Amino acid sequence: MPMDGITIGAIVYELNELLSGAKIDKIHQPETDEIILLLRKNASSYKLLLSASSNHARLQITSSTKANPPTPTNFCMLLRKHLTGGRIESIEQLGNERIVRIHILSGNEMGDLTKKILVLEIMGKYSNLIFMNDARTILDAIRHVTGEMSRERQVLPHDVYELPPSQGKAEPTPENIALILNSEPNPTAQFILNNFTGISKQAAAEIVFRTEQRGNAKDGFLSYMRHVYEHDYLPTLLTDENGAPVDYLPFPYKMLLSQRQKACATMSEAFEQYFAQRALALHIRARSSELLSLLGRLLERNEKKAGIYLQKLEECKDMERYRIYGELLTANLYAVKRGSSSVSVLNYYSDGEMIDIPLDVRINPQANAQRYFKQFSKLKTAAKLLDSQIRENQEERSYLESVLVAVENCTEPATLSEIREELMQQGYLRKKSNENTKKNSSGINAPLRFFSPSGTEILVGRNNRQNDMLTLKIAAKSDIWLHTKEIPGSHVIIRSAEPAPETLLYAAQLAAYHSKARNSANVPVDYTAVKNVKKPGGAKPGMVIYENNRTLYVNPKAPN
Repeated sequence: MPMDGITIGAIVYELNELLSGAKIDKIHQPETDEIILLLRKNASSYKLLLSASSNHARLQITSSTKANPPTPTNFCMLLRKHLTGGRIESIEQLGNERIVRIHILSGNEMGDLTKKILVLEIMGKYSNLIFMNDARTILDAIRHVTGEMSRERQVLPHDVYELPPSQGKAEPTPENIALILNSEPNPTAQFILNNFTGISKQAAAEIVFRTEQRGNAKDGFLSYMRHVYEHDYLPTLLTDENGAPVDYLPFPYKMLLSQRQKACATMSEAFEQYFAQRALALHIRARSSELLSLLGRLLERNEKKAGIYLQKLEECKDMERYRIYGELLTANLYAVKRGSSSVSVLNYYSDGEMIDIPLDVRINPQANAQRYFKQFSKLKTAAKLLDSQIRENQEERSYLESVLVAVENCTEPATLSEIREELMQQGYLRKKSNENTKKNSSGINAPLRFFSPSGTEILVGRNNRQNDMLTLKIAAKSDIWLHTKEIPGSHVIIRSAEPAPETLLYAAQLAAYHSKARNSANVPVDYTAVKNVKKPGGAKPGMVIYENNRTLYVNPKAPN
């Protein structure tokens, strides 16, 4: 959900109740666009995060710890000079706008108490954290805005602070709601967005949903705003099938009640979990991009090699013709005149047809026959070599595709590190000079662990190294092994020799979900006892052969 005025109102109400009167002990700036105030109130300590990031601007209590740069910025030094030892008077939201003011009382060089204000503007790429005095004179800002950057509004030291340009929208007060909706009894989400401040698209959609439920636009709008007027907040996280946060809400939305929801004690807690998950996802995406690019290049090269091999194999199809030419020439040497450019002989390999055989006029008939036998032998040897190269190339492609699936499905940095080490061991990735081999070789992480509806344990490998460990070392010979049929994916083990039908189905759905066919339907999944699964000598990680298998067709399903 966007950080709209409603959500900001919820966190401001929460923080004002918690932090009014808190003393500022320390100030840090771990990132270029965020400040952390270390606060103390009574016997409790808090870390207040103020972020002006273009992607996730916000304010919240945080428990995370970040390393600080060796040299603090000028902005940070200025805040330390003026605010260290000060106390937070109040935290307020400007109307329903995405602007928050933190009022602070602190002593000046003469020991007199003076009022300072931190203004956090949460406005996407225009987000900013501005420090000013009580006379609205800007002392500094975390992001300077010059006249070249904006003709409408500059943010520079010594300038008088001005609010961002108004959008001409109304505050969602009961009076304004009644007045505006009189002219539009059936408002659309876009109408609400265009006429009221601090309302996001998702909030507008929720208001329309409540309107449809109640049959009256005013009642629907007020039923939503009641949570704001009465400070009736219930911070909520929306989660995916794995329990990972995908969105946050200041209170449950009726239109989203069918989705997975998780109540949080505070908005700060909801933000902490959501943005930590988002930061982790961005971190994994950044680290995996190199591997995805490498695998893309390797697969492209593999495809080119396959094309070359097939073309050469097509050329080898003429080898039988050369053998026949040689044998027919040998059988008809007496009929061949030296210096002839061709000879027509009876082809006893066909139905008595005559065949013309080209000859090299520079050599005798017997030498011509030997030339054709040599060509046949050369192409026969090449065909055998090409069969081996094509098979190896196909095996390499299967392996690279399995690694690609593992990278695409990766959700943990440790698993990604295992994949990097695997690619280095296989010679596809060079070890960086600053990479710690001992750290990389420390071991293999445990596979994913699930339980079927009947309580049977099911294990799923997250990469090829885990697949090998799972199938060849962890699993008992009588356990059931599953894998998508001819589709790259994870090894799945049912810790039972005779699993119940619902367990087998659940495991097959997991195998389909942890494969390249995650977004497909009716996916074939092979299963057999672990004793029937073998790893050929010299095979790459995760590559096995199996027999005595049966096949289930299932739709992929994420674990519960």
